[in-house]
Amino acid sequence: MQNYQIQDDKATLRKQLKKKCDWVMLDVPCTGTGVFRKNPDLKWKFSQERLDELTKIQELILKDSIGYLRDPSSKIVYSTCSILNEENLLQVMRFCEEHGFEIENSSHFSTVPKSRGMDGFFSATLVRK
Repeated sequence: MQNYQIQDDKATLRKQLKKKCDWVMLDVPCTGTGVFRKNPDLKWKFSQERLDELTKIQELILKDSIGYLRDPSSKIVYSTCSILNEENLLQVMRFCEEHGFEIENSSHFSTVPKSRGMDGFFSATLVRK
């Protein structure tokens, strides 16, 4: 493994990491619907327009992440703190269909906020077909 020096210039770091990663972990920006319990003010910021904007950003991040994968066995882990299908399973399924990926061994996890203090989230591991 090469030693990468973190630099102020993120563009240079991104260039250094292209086609070098076995795993890419994406904690994408989302509506935060899974953490309304902790952050109740988020529900007042929620709108269809904001959801549409965030799903487009998520789509772009997913697509861009392909360029960092080292080889066909490399994986993408996609996660949000949302419980909305538009940001989660539907987003991942659309990406897989368009870019030749699949959810690894049906390994996706989704939780909804529970009364015992657990937040909602989604995670899926994606591999090339």
